[in-house]
Amino acid sequence: MGTGQSGSHLVGTIFNTMPRLSLIAFTLLEIFRVFFRDHPRYRAVRKKLANYDSEGLMIELNSAVGTIGHEKKEEPLEALIAQLSQYPEALCDYQEKLREKGIDTEGFRPMGSAEEQ
Repeated sequence: MGTGQSGSHLVGTIFNTMPRLSLIAFTLLEIFRVFFRDHPRYRAVRKKLANYDSEGLMIELNSAVGTIGHEKKEEPLEALIAQLSQYPEALCDYQEKLREKGIDTEGFRPMGSAEEQ
């Protein structure tokens, strides 16, 4: 899998021959920082992502459209929202998906933890 146009990394994991996508939270945090650094919704966006609340995250992102204050950021934000809307299941905890398949995730690190170091 390659890098999406928004710069997010997609990691494909095979379950029952169907690819499952997980977005790396660290990468999304970096992307959101670009859009929301001084925005009042920045903290709420980060909390929704940290809690794997994909529905709440999408609500926060959509609510921010038109309030960014920089026209050059509005179009890429809308494109990112469109991309994330295509794969809402990708905004989940990959470890939870593995546990649902009976895989022990004890000792696993969060997705993107290598980028944080």
